[in-house]
Amino acid sequence: MQYFYDKQIRRYIQQFLRLFNNFSVQMGHNDVGEAEYLRVPVRYASKERMTSAILKNNSENVVNTVPLMVGYVSNMQMTPEMRMYQNHEEKVQVYEKKFNYGTDAYEDKVGQTYTVERHMPVPYKLLMNLDIWTSNMDQKLQLFEQIMVIFNPTLNIKSSNNPLDWSSLSYVQLTEVNFTTQSIPLGTDDVIDVGTLTFEMPIFINPPAKIKKQTIIHTILTDMDVVATGELEEWEGSSPVWDASNQHQTYVIVSEENYHAKVADNGIQLLGSDLASTDASGNPLSWATVLKAYGELSAGISQLRFRNTTDPADSSADILGTISFNSGDVNLLDITFDTDTYPATTLTAITGIVDPHINKPGDGTLAAATLGQRYLLTNDVGIITEWSSLDADKDDIIEYNGSAWIKSFDASATSAVNHLLNNADSKRYKWTGTAWLNAIEGTYKPGYWRIYL
Repeated sequence: MQYFYDKQIRRYIQQFLRLFNNFSVQMGHNDVGEAEYLRVPVRYASKERMTSAILKNNSENVVNTVPLMVGYVSNMQMTPEMRMYQNHEEKVQVYEKKFNYGTDAYEDKVGQTYTVERHMPVPYKLLMNLDIWTSNMDQKLQLFEQIMVIFNPTLNIKSSNNPLDWSSLSYVQLTEVNFTTQSIPLGTDDVIDVGTLTFEMPIFINPPAKIKKQTIIHTILTDMDVVATGELEEWEGSSPVWDASNQHQTYVIVSEENYHAKVADNGIQLLGSDLASTDASGNPLSWATVLKAYGELSAGISQLRFRNTTDPADSSADILGTISFNSGDVNLLDITFDTDTYPATTLTAITGIVDPHINKPGDGTLAAATLGQRYLLTNDVGIITEWSSLDADKDDIIEYNGSAWIKSFDASATSAVNHLLNNADSKRYKWTGTAWLNAIEGTYKPGYWRIYL
């Protein structure tokens, strides 16, 4: 590992000293009888000779002023009981807000994205002493009482404001009190009385984290262009990924493994792995929340593609539509399908779908029989005069030839896949070999739908 120093122990010491930064002692009264207070300074007791010389003005005849509080590190200890799996690594996704250089302000959109790999920190116990220097008993009692009442027995500290620092919170615990360094009987040599409070802090020393900027391959170009000179301008003019406004046509491809997409009349519904449209708290799943991590959805430009095959790697039958957020429901996307991507019809369009036992030609619901009418049956016909006593079964297609109803499509004898258009609702239907299904609508599993932002 290369040189690394993040001043972590230094920050713990600074936070410790800040705990004692605003204590005062009463020094008497002024001329009008008001109490006068003196703020007691706190400093780190450096044992460096140069620092000590500066504090004493290069003289041994300087007496330190009191009252004064001095903090210093007395020891550091390993804490194996706090040690966890040392090879643990955690990855955190970080999203920056998009910065608009035109307005010189941040927008409520996703900008750069990063991955931060954090490694397990090493635990230690930091032992700190706080020496309280006073010139009389009253000063000492004032400071001891103010300090000891807030440690019962701990006080929380925060060594960092970094939201990715998982070890920033710690606590300071008062473990021992040495009331005085003087002995009995008192002599006359030293007028400064020193009391010592001992504290301990569990701390974590973090190794450096790895920060990776996320980059995505937006588009893979598979077509080749033959150009005369090989200059960039010539390639740009002939490239299919370069539009008339000289803008690259690139997309961020989103394929979510934890969500299903349900195609229905009212749009594209977002469903979880349990096929529910809400999360564990009962809140509706939001398309905007899911897509926020990947970029911005451009209404009418971003695409949703459905894989209409049994193989998720087969894109030959993809169905495509442009999407936008639904203004009234966060769980829905509005979509405009590109009908050119619909499966090609293999059967003549039908007039509608009917139950021959409920509806009959000319009954007010269905029009009178005319040449070319075609219906998909949801029930066996049986002996029904209005249907020419036709021998047709459920899933068959019947057609009126001008004088009688005949069977046009025999479902029981057809195992091949077929597609047709229903003129009554303008929807496409697919014969799978065993049943008729809507060719477009349905619930698409993860891997069978993709959004191109």
